[in-house]
Amino acid sequence: MSYRILIAEDERKIADFVFRYLKKEGYLVDIKYRGDDALAMILTDPPDLVILDIMLPGMDGLEVLRRMREKIYLPVILLTSKSDETDRVVGLEMGADDYVTKPFSPRELVARVKAIFRRMEALKGVSGSADIIKSHNIKLDLKTRALESGKRSTTLTSIEFSLLKLLMKHPGRVYSRDELLDLIWGEEFIGETRTVDVHIKNLRKKIKGLGGSPDIIRSVWGVGYTFED
Repeated sequence: MSYRILIAEDERKIADFVFRYLKKEGYLVDIKYRGDDALAMILTDPPDLVILDIMLPGMDGLEVLRRMREKIYLPVILLTSKSDETDRVVGLEMGADDYVTKPFSPRELVARVKAIFRRMEALKGVSGSADIIKSHNIKLDLKTRALESGKRSTTLTSIEFSLLKLLMKHPGRVYSRDELLDLIWGEEFIGETRTVDVHIKNLRKKIKGLGGSPDIIRSVWGVGYTFED
């Protein structure tokens, strides 16, 4: 299957550079140089993944992300500068799956893209009513990627789903941040361990929004996280 990727990047040299590498890997690639144009394509002709620069004319990347999350779920990799830590964290909290800081290696970006598509393929292979994990007062549907409690439900991003699935399948097992990065993002990930913290925070917020206790994902000081047994 040839996945289709949208690059939203106003620096044409970077956009063309990324375009060539992704095409070489066999992906179908579109480029938009303005945020408003990127959002219009996402909502009318959605790609399979968006590589989204934070600093875009017309509409900045965070606003594009916010508006698209109101309408549609697509995996998003943010492109940020090293000085954009605050925006990077905000982007992750808004539902971005990953980020790459400029300047970056095209091989690193391609590895991140491949990791997201591997997770998507893994999710497609899950089916059957038995593929539901229940614990405390929440239920994780492995087929629909929905987190449910009573009659309420919410959809998880691919990262959130993979994290919660791993933790719920191994209650009481403590995972370090580095272990979670290796298992969920892949060994090629070279970002910050804080990325894990932001996604855990998002999960806790969604669990709380369903009426569950966010503390079922417990922090183990100086180590990482565990799901309460």
